[in-house]
Amino acid sequence: MNYQKNKYNLIYIFIFLCIAAVGINDSMGLSRGEFHPPIFYTTLSGLLCFIYFLFGFVKGIVYQIQGRDEENFFVLPRFKGSVTIAITVTLLVYHFLVYEGPILSVDTDIYNIIKHYIVPIMVIAHYFLFDNKGIYKVIDPIIWLVFPTCYFTWVNIKAATVTGPYWDGKYYPYGFIDLTLHSVSEVAVTVVILFAFFTILGFGLYAIDRKLAVKNHIYSYSNEMSKSL
Repeated sequence: MNYQKNKYNLIYIFIFLCIAAVGINDSMGLSRGEFHPPIFYTTLSGLLCFIYFLFGFVKGIVYQIQGRDEENFFVLPRFKGSVTIAITVTLLVYHFLVYEGPILSVDTDIYNIIKHYIVPIMVIAHYFLFDNKGIYKVIDPIIWLVFPTCYFTWVNIKAATVTGPYWDGKYYPYGFIDLTLHSVSEVAVTVVILFAFFTILGFGLYAIDRKLAVKNHIYSYSNEMSKSL
């Protein structure tokens, strides 16, 4: 049964990778020959998802060839929570703080829809459809802060080392973390709030994972009991 489920899992991941690649290509200007370094959070979170799912896809293909009936073919499966939270923030921030107007209209930018809605929703849905539940530990939401930490560090290193503005006359991708516009203490308060937001989402995912694990365990136990009778 797991072998068949893994086939559907791989098909889902393949479709996801194709869609995510379209969004990353647009963000980084690869096909246009106008390479843009991954500075914006949307680009980096999408790239993180693409790379993580790509490694999982390759490993899953190898398992299929070997005939192995294992569901956890993702590298560091507990880290998938960090990937899921990172892209969920992309969806929430864009939808509630950035985007104005109807999601679907005549002048809708399909690339924005892909990067900010389709990719995040597919990552979130993948957890509910295919992931083994109950693998996350209570410490994981804290460990998952590694991505926002790396992102904030990367942005500041980039801003401090570039010789000139890299977009729209600015050194930072977002005004609320721009040290040329705000004091260190103001940016620090903003970063603490953002990290608290990531942590809350992380523990929310952990709580959902624990609840679904209990339900799945009860369901599996009921099936075994009914078969024995």
